[in-house]
Amino acid sequence: MNKRSFHFFVAFIFLIVISLGWLFCQRPGMPALKTMGSIGLLQLAFTCWSWKRLQGNMINPYCLFVVAAYLFTFGQSLLYPFDLVSPQRDLLNSYVLPFSFQDIFNSQLLTLLFLNFMHIGAICALKPASQVSLNSEHPVSSALERPPISHFHQLYGIKLVGWGLFAISFLPFFVKSFTEYGVVKSYGYGAIYEQEVHIGLANINYILSSYFIPSILCLLVAYHTSRRAKFFFLGILLLDIIFTLFIGGRTQAVILASVVLLVQHNLIRPLKWKELLFVGLSAYLFLRLLSVISEVRSNSHRTFSDYFSNTGEVQRFTSPITETFSEMGSSMMPLAATMQLVPQVRSHRYGSTFFYSLTTIIPNLGFWDIHPGKEYATLGDWLQRELQLGYGPGYSIVAEAYLNFGIFGFFFMLLYGFVLARIFRSITPEISKNHPLQFLLVILFCQLGLATVRNSFIAIVRTVFYYLLVVYAGVTILNRHKSKTASKLQ
Repeated sequence: MNKRSFHFFVAFIFLIVISLGWLFCQRPGMPALKTMGSIGLLQLAFTCWSWKRLQGNMINPYCLFVVAAYLFTFGQSLLYPFDLVSPQRDLLNSYVLPFSFQDIFNSQLLTLLFLNFMHIGAICALKPASQVSLNSEHPVSSALERPPISHFHQLYGIKLVGWGLFAISFLPFFVKSFTEYGVVKSYGYGAIYEQEVHIGLANINYILSSYFIPSILCLLVAYHTSRRAKFFFLGILLLDIIFTLFIGGRTQAVILASVVLLVQHNLIRPLKWKELLFVGLSAYLFLRLLSVISEVRSNSHRTFSDYFSNTGEVQRFTSPITETFSEMGSSMMPLAATMQLVPQVRSHRYGSTFFYSLTTIIPNLGFWDIHPGKEYATLGDWLQRELQLGYGPGYSIVAEAYLNFGIFGFFFMLLYGFVLARIFRSITPEISKNHPLQFLLVILFCQLGLATVRNSFIAIVRTVFYYLLVVYAGVTILNRHKSKTASKLQ
């Protein structure tokens, strides 16, 4: 049995165990939920270990994506075996939408089934670690692993594209940031989502501002060998993380911090064990901070001192870490609610949400009052309307697969895992240094697309067409022009 066959075998063992639970546990209670939570812990550990064994690199966007997917779509279940779920966050105690043991158990089974199929799809796309190392010296004929332009020309193009995006996004980004600061300062974090919604060209300021962080990542990759420039751009990213946390936007801050870690380990310099211990300690403190932010961010007229003064209050009543995991894990709610609605109340979508997501490549220049993609593929808004909630519940790729295809959504998750692995497998310290454009595109995909663990497929479409293709096309055009110029001079 070769290495990949062994990982397939273990993954299918998990599938059999999950299926047996579905067949034989007819009246689940808390013991059943704890059992599935334990299986989920083992499956998460196996998924990360499997990637490490096959690819030789665990600090990788795929592992980051997998951990985020489990924490958000299965987080509370991971705490059930240890009785650590915060009572205020427990979906079983939800006052908004009552869930029974059966509802949570069904959601656990479907989540584990779909996430397991996602990893089986990923295994299909993986190569042995030795072969990955060989490819860093002799790239194969894959379009992702054989860049058409030289390393030097890639960095030249990335640099120009980065400065170009910086020039058009700098002012809109700071206008947006100061506007958000003023709104949060006066009314609290929730007021950001209560502002007037602009569509089409009326939203141009927000559209341009969204290119600021990608521009900084472009420049960080282009100047990663310059010590002074590297620290300058890392400093900008750190300031943005601090600002985002201050106003209460935790998800984007966590994603950006994770992306910085990926860039440091895979491009600038691989982290050593002592540095990894420091990263682990920092992550622990970071998670403690998130629970404090959750309690404080709705307050108006707050200052930095409020975060420190509230730390003791949060710790007095609950563990900050388990509170954070309990809140993150409540993102299983969209799946549980969707399973209550579909197919009993609403019918399956049969792939239509993915189709309408693809329509977002067409900008709304006044053709529609509401873009079809926003109307039919923004599933967090759809669920909010169905449940008549006063807040956005978010969504998840697992819930969207079920909404479209029911139990047969595992076919989509299989394909989804294959595509993710094809994209993320190229991120190793060896390949990243030789193919900076490839590395940059994957990092941008990770920074902009990681939020899909608690969003719908539409976020990935926007990421690819409005950001990745812009960067790729810009770098390619600039370098072809430079190559032609250089050949004429010769």
